[in-house]
Formats: sequence, C-alpha cells, structure tokens
Amino acid sequence: MSLKLCPTDVLMYIMSFLDNKTNSNIVSTCRKFREHGKNNGYLDKIKTDYSVDMRDFISLFCIHAKTIKTVTMDGFENPHLWVPIFRENMFFTHCSFPMPLIPGKGGRSTKWIVITDYHRYKNKLTLEINWEDFPNLEELELYVHDVKITGIDKCEKLRKVKINTINYKIIGNVSEKNLWPLLLNPPRKKRRFL
Repeated sequence: MSLKLCPTDVLMYIMSFLDNKTNSNIVSTCRKFREHGKNNGYLDKIKTDYSVDMRDFISLFCIHAKTIKTVTMDGFENPHLWVPIFRENMFFTHCSFPMPLIPGKGGRSTKWIVITDYHRYKNKLTLEINWEDFPNLEELELYVHDVKITGIDKCEKLRKVKINTINYKIIGNVSEKNLWPLLLNPPRKKRRFL
C-alpha cells in the first residue's frame, strides 16, 4: 500500500511520531504530502522570540494548529496574549506577566507549564494565574518574583511542582509528599521542602 493512499487521519497519526525536520522532508517529497501539510499542518513544536514578527508567528501557528504540541516563547511581556490556543506544553522563558494569565478554553489541554522570568528582581511582579482554566495540568515550573497560588487546588491532576520565588522554594511530587498544604499556605521564609 502506498503512503499516498493513506487517509488523512492515519497520515497525521504517523507524522505525530516524527520530529519537525522529518515531517518537513516528508511534506516536500510530493504534491499530495505538500497539500496535506498545507491543510492539516505538520509541525509539532513551535518556538518564537521577540525578533519574530508576531503576524508571521500567528499565521504559522494557525496553519499547524492541529499538530502543535509544544509552544516556546522567549523574551516577551504578556506572551500568552500572542498564543491563539494553549497547547499541551507551554514554555515561557525570559517572559514577564504584568497581566493575569488567562488562557481560555485552550488551557484545558495543557499538561505542562514552565514560566521563567530572569528579571524577577527588577520586575517585581506577582504572577496571577487563573488555575480553573488548567484542570489537566500535571507539571508546573515557576521561576518568578512571586506567584498568587489561590485556587491551585483546581488543578486536580497536578503531580510535579517546582516553584521558586524570592520568598520560598517548593520542589517535589504532589502525590508522594502531600504538598497541597504547602501549596495552599506557602511559607514566607526562604526554605526548601523535599
């Protein structure tokens, strides 16, 4: 059986196991695969920084919206405003969040969030997240000045936590160490809990 005769959903499933470079090569092999890539997308990871034109990023994101699993944004203020839909893995490096992080419906599919603000001593911003929008969140990594944790108990599937603020540090597995009391009432002195 020729790969050209495969239904679109089977082809998308096969391509989900391949990396971006291999998928790009497959799409460039023939007209049918190029049309498939144009209509359904083929990238599973997308990365942008402040030097990329945001219109280009959003159009690229929308073309590959069905296949993207990981979004990495670097060097933005309020980067969540530029992401049309939150995906399974969201990485915000060197980003600041003066506004609350509210992803909308797309946050329901998010399983891993990493937020790193390397200017946390200069920015001195408190990160506010609408935790109700992340019911399937499994891993959380925050390196920020401060974070408002009220409502984190809405993340019922949360199992790994790394929170590093100027006031406290919490690292561990939620299920094994029973970190819910610490997450709901974080200590105000800089301590490490393992």
